Amino acid sequence: MAHLIKHRGIYHARIRYKNGKGEYRAKLISLRTKHGGKAKRLLEYIQRQEELFKRGLISIDDIKIGNVVNLEGLIFEFLEYLKLKGDREKTIQLYDISLKCFAEFMQGKDLSLLSKKDYNSFLEFFRKRFPNPVTLNIRLRCVRHFLNWCVEMEKIERLPFRIGQVKVEKRLPRYFSNAELEAIYKKIEEMGNDELLARVKLHVNTGMRLREFETSYMENGFIHVYQTKGKKERTIPADQETAFYYDYCKKYGKLSAGRISHLFRMVLKELGLDKTPDGSKRCFHCLRHTFAVKTYYQTKDIYLVSKLLGHHSVTVSEIYTEFDLKQLARDFGNSKTETPKRAYTPQENLYHTRQFLFEKPGF
Repeated sequence: MAHLIKHRGIYHARIRYKNGKGEYRAKLISLRTKHGGKAKRLLEYIQRQEELFKRGLISIDDIKIGNVVNLEGLIFEFLEYLKLKGDREKTIQLYDISLKCFAEFMQGKDLSLLSKKDYNSFLEFFRKRFPNPVTLNIRLRCVRHFLNWCVEMEKIERLPFRIGQVKVEKRLPRYFSNAELEAIYKKIEEMGNDELLARVKLHVNTGMRLREFETSYMENGFIHVYQTKGKKERTIPADQETAFYYDYCKKYGKLSAGRISHLFRMVLKELGLDKTPDGSKRCFHCLRHTFAVKTYYQTKDIYLVSKLLGHHSVTVSEIYTEFDLKQLARDFGNSKTETPKRAYTPQENLYHTRQFLFEKPGF
């Protein structure tokens, strides 16, 4: 097998082989580095080519070391590509976190030297960093997308290994019952935070994700969300109450999404509602689950739920059908088949058809 020698301060790989006449010959391949650790990693690459030579698949002249891939430069270029593609800042931050972890795993190793035998150590490294399987799968998908991009852009010749997803224990969505919602409303009223109360009620009534409010507008009684997680624009009918909350938040809202999420967690913790009986954490996003579970319970129309949530497939929404109906009856009252919320008309005066809880804007 090829081994390392140092010639004039530079590491070389020395291969000893037999020519066509059965005579022993030696070939020196410059590794172009003075760093011993890097030379050892490059030697592995040369040895893999040497095995192909011994099997007659390539010639001795085909054994060479290619250009070393600059991983940090590739990551920077990939993140710039995502920005030009129009991905959201939060999405780019997820990729940045994942790829920084990948760079730590590589420890300066040439990306082109990765192979299938490195996959187990790669997965073990990420498991230790991200023990939560849901978070781990997000990180793995980011690295997979990056490596696919590297191949498409011809930065590397091939994918080093196939990145799969780890098994995640299936859990039912976490929602709030009517009684829990009333307790939450009351607590926020006591705090005097009008905007937080309006945002909570708005999301309970629409199922919007927290940050989708920032990329939405209301027109003719419908809330239009034009930048979503699934990159699919959707519309949600808004009745008079919902339209009022939406209009109030757009006009007077000052809180950032992060601040709203933090305040809501504080409210849940004070009420002892921050965890479900089985210990699962609850947060602002559970308002979306509440909307979905309650809408399905009232309409028995999972296709409607899927459309309002903006899911690509109704299969994703089917998890909201798996609750026991007796449990839902206890949490939401008697089931009644209801039509979707009626969208208000521009001619209706929102400010005089219902007395709002707040007398004046205040935060």
